[in-house]
Amino acid sequence: MCFSISKEPGGTFRSYLVSPFMTQCEQEWELDDGGMIWKILMATEAWEKGCLIMPAPALLSQTAPGPEKATIVRKKWQSFSHLSRDAFGVTEDRTGFLTDLWNGLPLIDTEKASEPGRLLFYTQSLHLRLMPPANGYIMLQTKNGNTLAVLAPGSYDEGQMRHFCTQHPSRFLAVIAISISCSSEPRNGDLYKSGLRIEPDDSSDSDYDDFHNMDQFQVNLMVLDSNDGISRRLALAQTWVKTWADARPQFGTFVVE
Repeated sequence: MCFSISKEPGGTFRSYLVSPFMTQCEQEWELDDGGMIWKILMATEAWEKGCLIMPAPALLSQTAPGPEKATIVRKKWQSFSHLSRDAFGVTEDRTGFLTDLWNGLPLIDTEKASEPGRLLFYTQSLHLRLMPPANGYIMLQTKNGNTLAVLAPGSYDEGQMRHFCTQHPSRFLAVIAISISCSSEPRNGDLYKSGLRIEPDDSSDSDYDDFHNMDQFQVNLMVLDSNDGISRRLALAQTWVKTWADARPQFGTFVVE
């Protein structure tokens, strides 16, 4: 989901592709690993939904979710590392790529991100509003009043967040995507318990119904409080890949410390 980059002393660059399963080493696919199929489907679904930097290749949309698509992916890319390079547009000349990427970002952001302890994120974002706690959860809403995400319990100071909701009821915060993940028991997770769920699609009789319904694939988010172009983390949050993509988030840069 997220590409972060920092400039080290001496002018060298350090980069991070922040996304589970897509930052692994060059190890090839485990062909008999059933869990690997779910990881492949999760990554390709996010790619097709526009959640990754580069446009998804046409071959992904030509096959329905399931083992057949996973087989096509494993023939096209040797590993998740190779797939992620194409999804994020990373070239073989990694040093040259990072230099070009840094130079292509807004100068004001790269200057601020050059300070020690800061990272420059290039990722998708939405501006959302914190809603007062209900049923034990703090939700995030769009400007149209649609509930889009839930704060992850334990990722924030509860007293501080309640105060923030009360004092700034109309303030919209930047919420950035940082990774994607897959839940083996989504109905036991905070998204379902908070009431934010995706209704099943009864038209599908595939063995991969849960994938087809998009109720296992989640986007992990970071809620930011920004001042003078510098952002600080307020909390973490979660939503569904489909819910996030349907809200049409935009790519942009964020300097986080």
